[in-house]
Amino acid sequence: MGAKHCPKSYRILPVFVFSLLIASYASADTIYFKNKNVLEGVIEKETEKQVELNLGFGTMVFSKSEIQKIERADATKTQEIWNQWGQEKKERKEREPEEEKQRIEREAATERARAADEKRKRDADESIPKDIEVITQNQAIIVNALINGKARVNLILDSGAGNVTLNKSVADKLGLDLETLPKSSSIVADGRTAEVAMVTLSEIRIQNPGVVDAEGQTPPVVTAQNVKASVLTQGVEAVIPPGGGGVRPLATEGLLGMSFLKNFIFHTDYENKKVTFSVSQDNQP
Repeated sequence: MGAKHCPKSYRILPVFVFSLLIASYASADTIYFKNKNVLEGVIEKETEKQVELNLGFGTMVFSKSEIQKIERADATKTQEIWNQWGQEKKERKEREPEEEKQRIEREAATERARAADEKRKRDADESIPKDIEVITQNQAIIVNALINGKARVNLILDSGAGNVTLNKSVADKLGLDLETLPKSSSIVADGRTAEVAMVTLSEIRIQNPGVVDAEGQTPPVVTAQNVKASVLTQGVEAVIPPGGGGVRPLATEGLLGMSFLKNFIFHTDYENKKVTFSVSQDNQP
């Protein structure tokens, strides 16, 4: 009928608490204790040393040495109590689906509130200028980028490039099927016209050099979603902006162009090897 408790555990609650719990069972079995406490319920079992009393919500065990006297209800009254407890149990069971529905709704509302709070925090965090460390070589600024959460690449920051431009090797890392993407043409550094596939990248995440894992969350982080990009359909040794000074010792895999940079106000500090990004007014939450 429920968990059984140690004989003296009832003493931790005032008598009136138990009286309220059993108030509607005026004709129940009544136990009077030597310490003046009184409990009402249905006695399920009695031996020479102890008594088991069902309170409707569970059974408690008491030592006979603690009891002054016991008043028992007659069989009819006891059956009435069992019937009432049974009806209450049935009603609780009937309420369970609605209560479960309400519980799920409360949890969903709590989750929505938590998500909204996290978004507010992210929006506030994104409005704070961030200093991103970079690598500088031959007058070029090279940033560490994570694309679509899959490909970690080095990109040359190039405000003269309209779109983010990626080598074919990056498309392979991203699992892009270039054959199915719309095509256009672009002029590469040596003046050649190259075919490019047009794609929208779900996310580009810019972080400090040294962050290498695909799930890297190490701050600071600068992120933009739904970024248009051009992907070279043929392999090229390196994508280099005009006047960049030739192929660099550090292999680069594309250009970080204005399709990403337009989301920010940015200041390059070549001497201190950093770029400061602030969300532009057009992209403020």
